Amino acid sequence: MRIIARTALIGVLFLAAFSSNAQSTDLKELYGQHRWFELREAIRNDRHASPVFLGAIAAAFNDDPEAQKKFNQGD
Repeated sequence: MRIIARTALIGVLFLAAFSSNAQSTDLKELYGQHRWFELREAIRNDRHASPVFLGAIAAAFNDDPEAQKKFNQGD
């Protein structure tokens, strides 16, 4: 029984890590391709979004005070 539980836990952790990595890669692609509208939608509800992405979006939409605030959070 413990082996099944451990295997299931490892599977869930693996999928969570893979999902997180895939999302991060997608965000990097959107950022690198300057696809600001799509990037903004992708991180709209992400509480753990990188300040770099948030600052880039703010700058892309001419919100300089917000961009500066987000970039300073990354320090």
